[in-house]
Amino acid sequence: MHESNLPVRAAPANSQNASFNPAAIVQFLGEAAGFLQQAARVAAVLVQRFAVWAEQEERRYERGVVRRAYLRRRHWKVSDVKRLEALPNCSLSSARLSKLAISNKRGRPVVPQYRPLSQLLMERVRIVQALHGAETAPHARIKALKQTGLMAGVAEALYRGYYAAAKSHGLRSPSAQAEFQAAALLAVSAPTLRKLCARVRRERREHGEPIGPSLAPAAFKEWLKTGGDTPGGWSAGSSHSEQSPVRPPPL
Repeated sequence: MHESNLPVRAAPANSQNASFNPAAIVQFLGEAAGFLQQAARVAAVLVQRFAVWAEQEERRYERGVVRRAYLRRRHWKVSDVKRLEALPNCSLSSARLSKLAISNKRGRPVVPQYRPLSQLLMERVRIVQALHGAETAPHARIKALKQTGLMAGVAEALYRGYYAAAKSHGLRSPSAQAEFQAAALLAVSAPTLRKLCARVRRERREHGEPIGPSLAPAAFKEWLKTGGDTPGGWSAGSSHSEQSPVRPPPL
């Protein structure tokens, strides 16, 4: 049999080779490169604007720190000298600081220790994570709560929650019982709890605000274990609070 008489098999059609278009791929890569360049330019502009904004915020923060320190200049103590020297862009002369250093004004400093804005922001992020994180231990969550402005409102609402529970059980001294339990759960002393409650009630009277719902102890204990929404939201009104809070006598 001669080779010329062998049947010739047709080559299978390759759909991939049939659709392969180098010009289209080159065009696509060119468009992708243009898009990435444009995105890089936008990102550079955003980074520059953020840097300008961050610089402005830092200067505003520093001016506020210095202004608050100057407002208390009549109460400066010898112990404030190092803290005044640490203030950014402090315009105090060395002679004035030296005079203050040898004065007879003793006592605890009235100027807070200066902290950069970046450090303050990182600390706030850490506090928020400790308040909301499910992995936070109860004692660490309480510690974070004390570093926020929620502590007084939570303490007062929690006291009212314990008072309502003690009242419903017919205890002879529900106020004392509520004070003891709320202070123990918040890891504060009884006098501290009274001061926190008194401050909240004084501010409420000054601003004419109505008494808010109480904070149920069970809800607060659950938050200590699981995290999530802060109890400050509960004290402002939520499903965790009682619908008809009992007005306890002042501590």
